[in-house]
Amino acid sequence: NRGFHEVGNENIASYKSISASTVSNVQERYHDPRSADAEAAVTHKIFYNIPDQSMPKEAKGGPVNGNFTWLHPEQQNLEVADMQVEGVDATVAQISNKGGYVIFENNSGGDYTITISPNISDPNYVATMDFETRVLQGQSYPGVNRIYFDGKDGVGDYLPQGNIPVEITIQLQGAEVHFPYIDMELNHLGIVIELLEGPNYLTALSDKIYWDDSGLGNGGGSNGTKSNPINASHTAIPLGTSSNTNGHIWGTGSNATANTFGDNMGMDTWTFIKGESYTQAFALVNKVADLSIESIEVDKTEGVYVGDTLTYTVVAANKKGSCPVDGAAFSFILPEGFEGLYDEADITFTSSSSCGSESVAVTYDSTTRTFNSKLNLGGSCDATGGNCTVTYTFKARVTDQSDPANTNAIATIMRPNDVTDPDATNTSDATKPEYTGADFTNLDIGFYYPPTDPFFEVNYNGKEGVSNNIKELPVGLERLSDLEIVKTADATEAKIGDVVTFTLTAKNLGPHDAIGVVVTDTVPAGYTIGTINNSGVAIANVITWTIGNLAKESSVTLSFEATVNIKGPYLNTAWVKGDVEDPDFTNNKSSIDPVLSKNYWIGGTTDKMNDWAEPKNWTAERVPDEMEDIEFATEANNPTDASKPSSGPAKEDLHLDIDRNIGDLINKSDKDLIVTLENELVIHGKVHDDNTGGIVVQADPEKPAGTLIFKDPGINNDVDATVQFYNKAYECDNCGFYRKQWQYFGVPVKSAEFPFDDVTGTETVNRWDETYNGDKWRPTTGALSAFVG
Repeated sequence: NRGFHEVGNENIASYKSISASTVSNVQERYHDPRSADAEAAVTHKIFYNIPDQSMPKEAKGGPVNGNFTWLHPEQQNLEVADMQVEGVDATVAQISNKGGYVIFENNSGGDYTITISPNISDPNYVATMDFETRVLQGQSYPGVNRIYFDGKDGVGDYLPQGNIPVEITIQLQGAEVHFPYIDMELNHLGIVIELLEGPNYLTALSDKIYWDDSGLGNGGGSNGTKSNPINASHTAIPLGTSSNTNGHIWGTGSNATANTFGDNMGMDTWTFIKGESYTQAFALVNKVADLSIESIEVDKTEGVYVGDTLTYTVVAANKKGSCPVDGAAFSFILPEGFEGLYDEADITFTSSSSCGSESVAVTYDSTTRTFNSKLNLGGSCDATGGNCTVTYTFKARVTDQSDPANTNAIATIMRPNDVTDPDATNTSDATKPEYTGADFTNLDIGFYYPPTDPFFEVNYNGKEGVSNNIKELPVGLERLSDLEIVKTADATEAKIGDVVTFTLTAKNLGPHDAIGVVVTDTVPAGYTIGTINNSGVAIANVITWTIGNLAKESSVTLSFEATVNIKGPYLNTAWVKGDVEDPDFTNNKSSIDPVLSKNYWIGGTTDKMNDWAEPKNWTAERVPDEMEDIEFATEANNPTDASKPSSGPAKEDLHLDIDRNIGDLINKSDKDLIVTLENELVIHGKVHDDNTGGIVVQADPEKPAGTLIFKDPGINNDVDATVQFYNKAYECDNCGFYRKQWQYFGVPVKSAEFPFDDVTGTETVNRWDETYNGDKWRPTTGALSAFVG
């Protein structure tokens, strides 16, 4: 058993007597003998006679469910076999500041004492290899034992670096047995414990015992004596005390049953035997190596474009004063979108001297864009010598998958197993289970991490990630972004007054993400800007959207509304640009020119078939505004569609209803524009009337005639019109020679034919001829002269 063990661990004896003033004080400090044996917590058996040699090794009848328990086991020796040392990463005879393991085998178990000392008798020993002796103690078990050693000496310093001659001595102690007394007031005669020699058990080999009552003070009281010495433990008196002479005695001089030294105390007495010491010499290697990426250079640092090939030069080193290393992992990682070239001619390797070589030749992983190798780098483990450097050159091609914001090429070098790199060794605890996962983002204090990931080694080096094991080098990659814009409208044909929604889709065709992207749209006078979506801002007639960043192969959709005005232009153009180099400007603008829906005169509305002011008489169902062109529907411009009542040519004449001003008059139909009585039509543009339909200016005997005015006669020299005017004349019977009283008029048009066949009443038109001798009113037929009375 382990006597009064440490609280919470029944495998570790406290080697002390304890206060037993309460039940809990005792229960938490001993292994209940009614419970099954567990590891070092073994309940010993008391035989009142010499054990019968015929008893079996074990038999049923254990304290738990009748299991097997030991009775007469074979006596085991305390010898050690097959001792060796390896680092925490399993390198034989080599450790780092993570420590290592002393490994040995025995068949008995028991406590061990391991002493690690400098081997001053080794011919390679020098004074710089000296260190304070380190002692390790603990519980061993039958079989192979791996005892952790943290790599430090007896005063807490790490062992000297380099090849250190050491001696390691292991001594086991076994057959440990404790006799704990609880609330034993008096022990006048002490306890005699003897080790008997088998197989007959007649000869006592030893009667030494140990105790330590130093933690009890006056114990349970002052009646009688205390134990003497108060501390007779194996650390205070290594040779022990004869139990036949002084078997842990207290309470002499008193027969009191209370207030004695042992009253309410737990008094522990123990003994054990020690095996032979086993010593073995080792050339223990403690490797410290400051590995470094000295430099990264590239043949082109600025003005790099997609398609360029770059040459990188990387120098790696084992710094002066470092120990030599074998198999240091080297990597050179290209940024995303950079493609490593891996022909033999594309990679070179050189060493500053014979100190450097590749233990594993460089390979290339196209998935991770990484060149990998392992390096052997010489060193001296002291201040002599210099850096051992090697130089690589690598080539890489810049592809269209590159990113100007991420052009860092990264070189790393990492310590091999069981090597300490002063600024690239993670701080995980080597006594924890080894981490076997793949995520090296965070350090879990519940695991030990061997050197697997150089970034992990640096990030968790205990020096805030400051290290010379990783270097990065960016290049100035020109940002190429082919920006494109496509503009559409929700209507390809619009009427004046319609609200049109324009949609702008800006896209980045790559190869890079775009920055500083801005979309603008200059809205022409043919529209009035309405609602602007997507945070666009209008200044005067220019709408601007500030997009900012636009990832490659992504797009953004914008829109705004505009009302169609009477007069154009209507051609609408949008632009996209960014703080990038755009390889194709042809797609940076997009225009749309919606067709303005024509508003033709068709007429024919019931009860209002000639009414200018009736919207349904117009194909767009809208009465034209002032100064707007007037055009008559024809089969050509308004083809007949049975599903559209307003299709087809004009059905009725158009009657002027009030004074109006128009732009052009376009009439290629067979219907007329009637300038009605008392109304005035001013044509500001040009008349197009190359068909049978034309202009009719009405007249009446009782009302003012209609008025037709050309604002620009110069462009209207050949207008075909019927101009009515009413003149009233009579014959006077008593007027002498000139009996006909004429109504004078002037011809108000360029030319006309006479007589006209649709004039009602009697037509008599004479022309005054001053040169005629006689009746100067001469009959007129045919063409009239313009503006002649």
